[in-house]
Amino acid sequence: MSRVQVASIITAFFLIGSHCLNAAPQTGDESQTVRQDSADSLAMNPSAVNVLKANLAKRSPTTAESRPIGFWIQGWRDPQQSFSWSVESPQAGEYSVDVLVSGVSGTRIEIAGPSNKLSVEIPEGNDHWGNNWNKIGVPGWLALPKGTAVITVQSPNPADIATNKNTYRGMALLSLELIELKEKADLNERIRKLRSSAKWLADAQYGLMFQWGEWGYPEHGEGVPWPKMIDNFDVEKFANMVQSTGAGYVIWSSTWQTYYFPAPIQAIEQIEPGRISKRDLIGELADALNRRGIKLILYYHCGYGDREWSARNLGTTDPDKGGQVTGIRVATVHNQFMFACGQTCELQINGIRSGKRKWQYS
Repeated sequence: MSRVQVASIITAFFLIGSHCLNAAPQTGDESQTVRQDSADSLAMNPSAVNVLKANLAKRSPTTAESRPIGFWIQGWRDPQQSFSWSVESPQAGEYSVDVLVSGVSGTRIEIAGPSNKLSVEIPEGNDHWGNNWNKIGVPGWLALPKGTAVITVQSPNPADIATNKNTYRGMALLSLELIELKEKADLNERIRKLRSSAKWLADAQYGLMFQWGEWGYPEHGEGVPWPKMIDNFDVEKFANMVQSTGAGYVIWSSTWQTYYFPAPIQAIEQIEPGRISKRDLIGELADALNRRGIKLILYYHCGYGDREWSARNLGTTDPDKGGQVTGIRVATVHNQFMFACGQTCELQINGIRSGKRKWQYS
């Protein structure tokens, strides 16, 4: 068996608002983050997923920025409030629309273009605390003409609830995602082919999660400097312990609030030198657990809270400004990281990469 059969990566960001990295799968071109910060309209790309961020839209002044700013817009509680984006299309077309929103079930969201209007109700189970965003498919197709058009979002019945457990009330909007009709069909087919079975997770019944890395301590004694703690880790002893519990999988924190990665991933080294180890602990864990029939899942934190890493990765150490660059810089950095893992490692990333290659780092 190879590591491709036992490993996957879960990108779990414990930074409220990092959901902007959860954009829809792409059709070959990069997704777009809309910036309505000038008189210019966004150039729509019929071959891409077009992401219209709420924080960059023209919006009602009675709504409020998230904290950190730059992620979502909250305080959406009045039917008169609206969000709008000016777009420029190279050709007429019809687009599917997904809305990423946090609000009470039964609330109606309306998306209007120049010639038609779509609507959808927030379903039961939609989280309304601002942490777990729901991507809701809107029935129908939004028609856009060739040239300039305005897309507007409103709600006739926005529920007045506490959002994100703070003083702001009402719903919160993250973004719209627009995909041209022909591309939507191709995208759905790609998703179908790439989707992996999760039956193994149900069969496993239970697993173990470990938060251990640069921030942790050895079994006994004081903390050990990075990366000596990685070099000293006894993989076989650990794998035997896991096996003795009967667990079917392990969730391992590859990174956390201090961003250090226990493998020689050069995509990380190029951003902030000294944050990787020469030892490939992730690969050794995957091999050792695999020999015992145990799967490995990697928990991945984007390192928000690590000031040095944030300065190089987010472009700022100001927590109130971090979200302003998230849609562009962070998405690019972490997409490169995920791509590097899938391309250079014999490691499957959540069913997307399946090439059986040795772990190689350039």
